[in-house]
Amino acid sequence: MDPMDVLPQDAQHERERVLAAARALFGEHGFSLPDAAIAAGAGLDASRIGALFPDRAALVEAVIAPLFDGRWQQSWSDLLADRSLPLAQRLSRFYIEYRGRVDRTEARLWTWAGLNGAHASGRASGTLAGKLFSPMISEMRHESLLPGFERRPLLPLERELAQSLHGAIAFINTRRFVFGSNIEPSLETLVPMIVRSFLPGAKQELIRIHREATDAAAGGRR
Repeated sequence: MDPMDVLPQDAQHERERVLAAARALFGEHGFSLPDAAIAAGAGLDASRIGALFPDRAALVEAVIAPLFDGRWQQSWSDLLADRSLPLAQRLSRFYIEYRGRVDRTEARLWTWAGLNGAHASGRASGTLAGKLFSPMISEMRHESLLPGFERRPLLPLERELAQSLHGAIAFINTRRFVFGSNIEPSLETLVPMIVRSFLPGAKQELIRIHREATDAAAGGRR
């Protein structure tokens, strides 16, 4: 049950104000910011923080949970599987929309969450592996005339190959919002360029990975 469901309406409004203030302040300064600063940002007495959240961990979790939960759109799965469109176009459209929804505060919260150990839980990586990396590799295998997952499950190196594209595109927002770099080209310009640069070499690498996997399996049967 959501804690907000059992709070009086006034307390729910206060909780929302604290979360909004904490989100903005944590994004800029990290999760060690004192309660007094968050309360001031919310226009409340500092004692209200403790009344609304049992501890700092609960407040941090409430702030970062939206980064991990419920972000994926079914339309993205449909797009990635739509073979009426070239794969480069599908990946470009997906990443422009997916990364275009990230603002400065979210990008910085994501970085602070990583430094705080939140990514170690696998909450984000599990979603990405199942809903993005596997479909991406499946489509690359299809275009490279390689076996499907029914014959050969996703290989660790394939996941890392997909992650290399994901990380390259994610780094645009990291540079812009975390490092403060002035990046003039838009996502609409940068993402297709990165995807076009990635796919030809990635397909060749995919073929190599499968060839070595086949050779290793044959050697094990001898």
